[in-house]
Amino acid sequence: MTNLDTASNASSQSVFAALKQGISAACRQWWMSLLLWATTLVLALLAAIPVRSLLAAEAGKSLMIKDLVKGFDYTFLNDFMQNYGSGFTPMLNQSLLLLAVQYLLLVFFVGGIVKVLWEQPSQDQRPMFWSSSARYFWRMLRLSLFFLVVHLLVLVIFGLLYMQVTKGLSPKALDSEGIITSSLRWLVPLYVLVAAVPMMWQDYAKVYLVKNDHRFIWSPIGEAGRFLIRRFPKAYPLYLLNIGILLLLFAVNYFLTGLFEISSLSTIIGAFILSQLFVFARYGLKIVNQGSIVGLLR
Repeated sequence: MTNLDTASNASSQSVFAALKQGISAACRQWWMSLLLWATTLVLALLAAIPVRSLLAAEAGKSLMIKDLVKGFDYTFLNDFMQNYGSGFTPMLNQSLLLLAVQYLLLVFFVGGIVKVLWEQPSQDQRPMFWSSSARYFWRMLRLSLFFLVVHLLVLVIFGLLYMQVTKGLSPKALDSEGIITSSLRWLVPLYVLVAAVPMMWQDYAKVYLVKNDHRFIWSPIGEAGRFLIRRFPKAYPLYLLNIGILLLLFAVNYFLTGLFEISSLSTIIGAFILSQLFVFARYGLKIVNQGSIVGLLR
């Protein structure tokens, strides 16, 4: 076996060992996934209850309501909004407010999640979780907003690239209109590969912020960046592996959802349970990802 093969094998083992540690951490700390899921469910119910009341008040027993569960239909949606959409503006504003609340709560939980994953306390972790969530909230919020700007810049760059390739989405300037859609086949995967870098950088910076208890966000950003430069051949494949598992989860959920034909109360309940299992699993994978990062840093 050559030195290159040995190095490659060692790198592969490190990546999968870190992933295994992340899965183990998520299983041990399953209550954190449950907390994230419960928070999302409560906020979703707070948004859904007023919408249900509005539908009952505006549309009454209209047969159009039954069509809401059959899937997306632009013609139906347009007709529905023209007939009953007058009261939806306040509901939309409330939904945006709840999304902002969810964002802040998820940022609040990050400090506690990272602290528990890093310290791995043998006793009850909940006091550490809550105290660390409060301690690191403002720093995690600033870190999150900084990388949100970075993500937006990456998105703008790829948006400009797409407009350049498609010549401003002008069919007259293109040799074929198919370029508008065919270019997405390589542009979207490329975007995922590039966008994964700042996402990965942010997740490593979270650990450094908590690990070294930095007061300002620039130090953990720098430390995470230097670590990723040194260990990129291991850190990047690990992150892509976590993304791949998440995409696989989306594919499985899409396939299973397609098996449900919404035609009765039982199928509605079944689809709801499936959707909640998916949300719980998605949050579980967030813990796996952060836990695997902690495993690689150790």
